[in-house]
Amino acid sequence: MFGDRYNFASLVSERLTASLDRKVAIASLHVTPGRWLHAELRDFRLDNLPGGSQPDMMTLPSASADIDALSLLHGPVVLRTLRVSGLRLLLEHTANGAKNWKFGAAGQTAPPRGNGRADVPTLLDAELTGDVVFRTSEGNVLDTNLDQAQIRTEAADQPVRVTASGSYNSNPVKLQADLASLDVLRDAATPYPADMHVTSGDTTLHFQGTLTDPLNADGAKGRLELDAPTAATLLAIAGQSGDFDASLRLAGPFEHDGLLWHLTRASGALNKDTITAADLKLVEGLHGKPDDVTVDLAFARLDVDALLGGKKKGPAAGADVPLSVDRAPDTLIAAKLSARELAYAGLGFTDVTFGGSVKPGLITVDVLSVGYLGAPFRATGKIEAGPRDTGVVTADVDMNRMDVQALRKLLGFGDVPVLGQMDGRVSVEAAGATLNQAARGARMSAVLAMNSGSISRRIIELAAIDARGIFRSKGEMTPISCLIAVLDIRAGAGTISPIRIRSANGTITGRGSFDIYRHQIDITVASDARTTGLLALDVPVRISGSFESPAIRPASLSAAGRAQLLAGDDIGRLLPSLRPFARRSPCLNAGAG
Repeated sequence: MFGDRYNFASLVSERLTASLDRKVAIASLHVTPGRWLHAELRDFRLDNLPGGSQPDMMTLPSASADIDALSLLHGPVVLRTLRVSGLRLLLEHTANGAKNWKFGAAGQTAPPRGNGRADVPTLLDAELTGDVVFRTSEGNVLDTNLDQAQIRTEAADQPVRVTASGSYNSNPVKLQADLASLDVLRDAATPYPADMHVTSGDTTLHFQGTLTDPLNADGAKGRLELDAPTAATLLAIAGQSGDFDASLRLAGPFEHDGLLWHLTRASGALNKDTITAADLKLVEGLHGKPDDVTVDLAFARLDVDALLGGKKKGPAAGADVPLSVDRAPDTLIAAKLSARELAYAGLGFTDVTFGGSVKPGLITVDVLSVGYLGAPFRATGKIEAGPRDTGVVTADVDMNRMDVQALRKLLGFGDVPVLGQMDGRVSVEAAGATLNQAARGARMSAVLAMNSGSISRRIIELAAIDARGIFRSKGEMTPISCLIAVLDIRAGAGTISPIRIRSANGTITGRGSFDIYRHQIDITVASDARTTGLLALDVPVRISGSFESPAIRPASLSAAGRAQLLAGDDIGRLLPSLRPFARRSPCLNAGAG
């Protein structure tokens, strides 16, 4: 027949070339006439934009269709069958930012949302195989391979089912979508209902809602449910790698509008920890710009040890945090996190609030507030990009109303005969590839202070070599008017200068050193003869040995040594953020009061 003999390839390719302003080549296009026109296409090629990563944007080895001849006259076109085999489609930005899927002068401006839906063809039975590659502006390749994709519907006014199986970035993926009819799709004024399930291994994603721009998979609004028993699948799909592994469940209202992806008022779980509220927002970056992510999560309880330890790293106690900071991150992050309870490094915290961000070359902690051992702690800090994948850390920590005995147990000290609540301020400067490495070489200044409380009267009298201390009951306490301890630590080795306690029974001052990693201390303590009783000998005492059980014995000091011990205090060596707090203590100057 005429249709079998005549090849329409030249005519169609010329018209498509003129329409798209891009060269189109077709080896053959044969049509068999009848009530249902049968068309067969071979070797279709569409040129890429100049400057693209490869010459062809699209190649199609073969395709066939059975078309209702009458629908060509009045539309929309009805296809009883459509078979597309071996499609290869490349979507990318060129070096100058042009999108290769935009055609001709009209393609430089996006059409109005919903435009063209009235002419969507009726696909009663369609099958497709092929490969769709999207190359991002940063050069990352997102590869979607379709082993088989099918579209089925009984008629234009009946529901549509779409199924597909294949892979995304080499990860197996399956899709099943139950959609409204094609008649509903053609009505641009009506949001298009969709119920979609995506699975990859045991990870599932379910969306049920509507799309205002279904042809561009945009304008989504509905409910999204994610169930990922392992983070490995999510990382692989995102094109990332790493040892971090955790399960994640999230469900809540979702919308996708242009560059915005937003999950709000969601709940779920991270590992076994319940997420009571979640707000996740992604704003895609324009060409050459990073994406912008906002995360706000609230937990009932969060086990950080389990998250950082991971399933493949052995015991969680060995967890560590890398400090390298990307100078040109693909994603900017602003994060908020709260938890009523939090476990980290074997410790338990309460009422945790965190706020921070990731910017080029900088990670900031705007606030980290926790309750620990009944006292509130508040910290701020930042990590700046350093040389050779290291981070430079600066941080400030405030502690208020910490019970002295609880602090003693935390530091691993032996018996400390002091009662009351203590305030503290700590400033840290450190650098390293990981948090633990930085901590080992950190420079830290700390000031601990009390303005009320009590101390064993026997201790004051024994420190002053007061004969009454021999007969004093160990439990008798005397009020403290002030206490201060000024510490400076470098790579775990620290100095105390001074530690001073002023009580109703006298003032004692100490100076010395300690080693955090060796748990050793060496401090000399002396009483101020102006504040002790007539029976006091005021002989200095040396405290040395392990934190848990130090030796206490009289120390011999020269007149110059005693003068140095009781001299006025110089806080100039402290990191600057601590000096105002130190000056508030009436105990700071030995000669005061």
